[in-house]
Amino acid sequence: MATPSRLINGLSTQYRTDVLADYPLPDPIRTGGLSTTRVHTYFNDFDTLIGTDFTTSGTGTPSFALGSGTHGTAVLTTTTGSSDSTLVVKNGTSFGFSSGYKGWYVCQFKASEVTNCDIKVGIVDGATNQNGIYFQKATGAATVALKAAAGGVATTLVSNVTTLVAATNVELGLYYDGTDLLVYVNNAAVARIAGLSMATTQITPSFQIVNSTGVARTLTLDYVLVAEEADRNNSGLSTSRF
Repeated sequence: MATPSRLINGLSTQYRTDVLADYPLPDPIRTGGLSTTRVHTYFNDFDTLIGTDFTTSGTGTPSFALGSGTHGTAVLTTTTGSSDSTLVVKNGTSFGFSSGYKGWYVCQFKASEVTNCDIKVGIVDGATNQNGIYFQKATGAATVALKAAAGGVATTLVSNVTTLVAATNVELGLYYDGTDLLVYVNNAAVARIAGLSMATTQITPSFQIVNSTGVARTLTLDYVLVAEEADRNNSGLSTSRF
């Protein structure tokens, strides 16, 4: 097993005259120094679940609750109607991947069944999914596609990202470098979309499972991360450094 590096006194990304000069961790506000750019981050490992953080809707009796076992999970559950569904949207659309700024998305999940249901995970503008980018596994197949929606019109960016296996975790990820979008499966890059123009609408994490036969199904979330560079636009920041 590798031995970790030990920064006993901490690690700073600031000049010694900055307000956070002696803060022993990397600056959580800016990327460092004179930069007005910060990284805005949301991460949830689902050790706890605060109901006011999410809106749950759907048909039948949709359910969203903490799962059992180790590592922390949250489970979307449908009831047994042939079109019953559960949709979970994080409240507050505080992300908006913009050209020229980096953005990241990672979600690990598993589904109890991967053919007779529709699954969507991604970052969208709310329950209507009018704008955003998301992974979708359509009913009748286990293949996952990557889609982008703008003004309610969805476009397939990658038709075959991966194939889901029932009751088996998969990690899907996106990295937007400000121009191109890279697509990841289990931390390995599988596709690149060059020159992608991202929608300017604010977006938020969203998860959905929809039945296509009369059996209750589950979508178990292990973790989700969304992060993006964001310019603080503060022209009054001091530029005097030594």
